[in-house]
Amino acid sequence: LTTGGLGQTDIGNKQVIGGIALEFYQNIKKYYENPDNWIWQKKNEYKDRGQTRSSISENAMWTFEPSAALAVFNEMLNSEKIKIFYNERLERIEGVKKVNNKIKHIVMESGIRFSGSIFIDASYEGDLLASSGVSYTVGRESNSKYGETLNGNQPNSLGKTLNNKSSKNSANHNFIYGVDPYLVAGDSNSGLLPYISEGGAGIEGEGDKRIQAYCFRMTLTDHPENKIPFKKPDNYNELNYELLFRNYESANGNIEDMYSYGDPLVPWINSPMPNRKTDTNNQKGFSTDFIGQNWNYPEASYEEREKIVDLHRQYQQGLMWTLAYHPRIPKKVRDKVSIWGTCKDEYVREDGWQNQLYIREARRMISDYVMTQKNCERIEIINDPIGMAAYGMDSHNVKRYVNDLGFVENEGNVEAYVEKPFIPILGGIQPSIFKQFQTEENHSNGFMDRMLFCDPKKVAQYPTDDELDNDLIETYRDTVFHLRNKIDSEYMQEVDGVIEPNVLELTKEAKQEYKKQHCDLIDLMNSDNEIHYYRGMYAKQITYIPRFALLIELMDKLMLDEVPTEISI
Repeated sequence: LTTGGLGQTDIGNKQVIGGIALEFYQNIKKYYENPDNWIWQKKNEYKDRGQTRSSISENAMWTFEPSAALAVFNEMLNSEKIKIFYNERLERIEGVKKVNNKIKHIVMESGIRFSGSIFIDASYEGDLLASSGVSYTVGRESNSKYGETLNGNQPNSLGKTLNNKSSKNSANHNFIYGVDPYLVAGDSNSGLLPYISEGGAGIEGEGDKRIQAYCFRMTLTDHPENKIPFKKPDNYNELNYELLFRNYESANGNIEDMYSYGDPLVPWINSPMPNRKTDTNNQKGFSTDFIGQNWNYPEASYEEREKIVDLHRQYQQGLMWTLAYHPRIPKKVRDKVSIWGTCKDEYVREDGWQNQLYIREARRMISDYVMTQKNCERIEIINDPIGMAAYGMDSHNVKRYVNDLGFVENEGNVEAYVEKPFIPILGGIQPSIFKQFQTEENHSNGFMDRMLFCDPKKVAQYPTDDELDNDLIETYRDTVFHLRNKIDSEYMQEVDGVIEPNVLELTKEAKQEYKKQHCDLIDLMNSDNEIHYYRGMYAKQITYIPRFALLIELMDKLMLDEVPTEISI
């Protein structure tokens, strides 16, 4: 989906990223080092935000435009002389030919046949997996199946991990209290509003065939010359957004106080990408996720999937027009959303919308070994890994229902922190296939080495004074921003209608000391005498030392009831 809108890379711990994936992000940085690729803003004007930030000491960049991702992919493929066949689909009924239970060739709907010794189903849907007779599942297993706590139906506000840590379930990404679910408010006999499921909350931990919601990861822009304003869809139905209206209208006080997280006005995560663009994702109770409307997608025919994708696009187009222009949306929300629109220069569709829906999950293979919550929490450790993972245990909402009090709620959200990187076994690859893959003779280009083994690269360069200033100032602003509800408003300023932390300068002594520490750590990262995981540790110190120092300075000033005017030694 990197070429379809997901430019805000979901990363738990950058140190576990290696191989071809790291090559991609390194090439992204090289792409943006070319001034010709900064069209709608200057390079020094761009600031990444959110969970994925690129530090000056890194040789990779983690946020990007879809068009940049496509250019990088094409360059990487061309250098390997890999031929791509576009607009082909597997003939799912009789298109897989097997001999002795091994795939010999596959046939497309067009009649093209592909033969090979190894076949990899790298699709979202897993059609080759299913047509080949490989075992798989769809939906959520019950907690009892694998001894888990965060699988199955999750209507509870907070969940517990196996290590007795909290998981924010329906406490996040939900409606505020008291939103009426009925066509006629207060009249349960009038029927439910669109997209609310019958049957109530259900039993906690019970398995089902439902899957987490899909959406389009929109690429938006506020640049007047590149913006396509949001358009009201031809088949727009106001009733589809009645829950959105009621959620705002149920606010007790200022709408900015409806939620304690995220954008105070708009139900979205609007992450900045280069060239005044965004990766815009779902957030809160009624947003871009089309909850409950994708359950049939994994097993659907190609034609049925196209209809599901179109319905998702129509829903999201209507949502954005509603937020930008509908009179029942608060004016301050409309004013904020209407400055944005889709991009003229990203996708082939004239309306600026992408073709690729964000398929968060579909079919999942059942292999010799199944990775479970026990792996994520390092309760179960395996000894034959080929990769690592570091993101949290996370699911978007699955279902919208009426709770016991007669109000609407979402179900399925899971947000459980993973304390350390964990190691999944073989990624689900059958051991016999993996052994054959290792012995293939056509991997002399180093593919296996790059795929399987990761080692921090010794390419870090000393930062310039300007880079160092900008990096530390941005870290300080980020620290203040995350503490914005705990500290005095004198630490903040309003810039173009957005509340931002004040920008402070380093004293001369602080800059000299910080640069010395920074360069010393880079020397250690680049040293041939250091063990590879020590070098990774030094890279983390470059990130965390200034954060700790700034937190200490903030606490010192807060206790003295002072507002800092500079960053001192």
